[in-house]
Amino acid sequence: MSNLLVSEIAFQTYVSRALLTGKPANGETRKFSQIGLISFANSIKIIEKRVRSDQPDPYGIWCLVKTEQALKKNKVILSKFEQAVNEILDLMPDNLSFAIDKKRISKPDTLQFTSTYPIIAARQLAQFDLIMQKALVAKSFGLFNSNNHFRDMVHQGASGFRTLFTIPKHCPKPVTFDDLVLMNDKAKAAIKQGGVIPQEIIDGEIELEHSYISSKQYT
Repeated sequence: MSNLLVSEIAFQTYVSRALLTGKPANGETRKFSQIGLISFANSIKIIEKRVRSDQPDPYGIWCLVKTEQALKKNKVILSKFEQAVNEILDLMPDNLSFAIDKKRISKPDTLQFTSTYPIIAARQLAQFDLIMQKALVAKSFGLFNSNNHFRDMVHQGASGFRTLFTIPKHCPKPVTFDDLVLMNDKAKAAIKQGGVIPQEIIDGEIELEHSYISSKQYT
């Protein structure tokens, strides 16, 4: 896909910006590193290239299937997060109100992608950012039971992004359908790392909703 997809989004909260850019690891263990949207977009671009090659990568197709499933699941998570925050805000006394100071809104980030998947994820992240702003307002008014209550709710609200952004990381090295038929060393290594490919992918029965690529082309 050569067309450049552009989205301009202003992220206002520190959590959203961390999900956008990722967080570096602390120390040598890299235990607390976090993959962000930008790194996810670069990885997905590589995987789509593997799928579009003359010898398509079935694990690349499976990765895109998992990505679409994760995007759908994240939509549900965000809806629950928003509902939970709205319920907290309903505890605010009637004589109090709030509004976002537009003068303090950050300039939008111009995000450029070559895949639909990161664009969808960016729009979901923009939705998360709006919910986070309301959550921070509720926190400033002392509407959460405790700081842990606030952190736990935010952690759950962001959980879908953490799952989504790590999917490409777990995709095995490229193999072909022929490799799987021959069950050669490349295929065995891919299965050991990524598990057994669903038969629907092998049979070409899975359509990718958000990509022009169709697995039916490959069989």
